Amino acid sequence: MCIGFGGGLARQRLTCGAVSGMAFVLGALLSDGKDKTFIYSVIQKACADFKNEVGSLVCGDLLEGKIKFDGSPSPDERTTEYYKKRPCPDLCELAGNITEKYLKEYGIIK
Repeated sequence: MCIGFGGGLARQRLTCGAVSGMAFVLGALLSDGKDKTFIYSVIQKACADFKNEVGSLVCGDLLEGKIKFDGSPSPDERTTEYYKKRPCPDLCELAGNITEKYLKEYGIIK
């Protein structure tokens, strides 16, 4: 369901896929489907936490100076060298930790 989040929304270098995933999980687990103000406030706080830690929510900013984007929709081959150039695993861990923080805060997990 979330494969399209990769590369900043289908490799467009827009919102970081880890941030999109964080919003997806928080929305799915905390929202009652009616109170947009509540879920928007939680996601805004989570995004602020992420941005305060790494400086941006934008994939292109987070990868700047590390890789060049050719505009292609084809993903690069996943090699050891691929992962050496990208902060993505660390960003996913950060987003996961922030998500966990809010799920604990609102009693979804212990």
